[in-house]
Amino acid sequence: MMHIHDFTSYFYITRDLAASRRRARVNFNKKKAEDRKEWLKNYEPGTFMNHDVNEITITDFMIKELIELKIYKNFKNKIKVSLLAGAVLEQAAYHHGDAGLQQTIIAMAHDFVDSNNINVLHGEGQFGTRAQGGKDAASARYTCVTIPALTRNIFHRIAYLIVMMTVSWSLFIPNYNPRDIVNNLKRLINDEEPIPMHPWYRGFQGDIEQINMEI
Repeated sequence: MMHIHDFTSYFYITRDLAASRRRARVNFNKKKAEDRKEWLKNYEPGTFMNHDVNEITITDFMIKELIELKIYKNFKNKIKVSLLAGAVLEQAAYHHGDAGLQQTIIAMAHDFVDSNNINVLHGEGQFGTRAQGGKDAASARYTCVTIPALTRNIFHRIAYLIVMMTVSWSLFIPNYNPRDIVNNLKRLINDEEPIPMHPWYRGFQGDIEQINMEI
């Protein structure tokens, strides 16, 4: 537990106490909810506290450090795609820019036919249509995502903010029924041979035929 003496030694108490008080009111005062919303809306991805210095001001701590806690807390309910991408950029050391990352997050929330059999994120806003393959989604600034209950059952809670991005060759893997996948995984665990699976797309009412036996 940090002692009050350690606290005052770590944080540099500036003479401008008025600025610190104003910042504290914005962060914690119930009547300052609109100011907090504006604060979160203006968050710039990549902004973080420099912990290599010996002293930091209370104002800088409340502006640069607490905003991360606010973002993660809000993600339990709802978060803008742009904010989530910014959090992943910082925490996962992703170096390929935020445009592709935002598109990936949006794609993880697609729930139209021929997209995801299990969308691990739930989208609120215009996330695109089947006709355009999701390419007509609105800007990441205007779309939000939440975590569905099913995702919380599939993934460990520490993985909620992890979005894996890899560089590899392009390939095509058909979608399969999640129940068939689970059953085959159980068979493999029990040293049994897996059962061949037939491609399956949630909501698709047509027929799927295999025309190439080598696939």
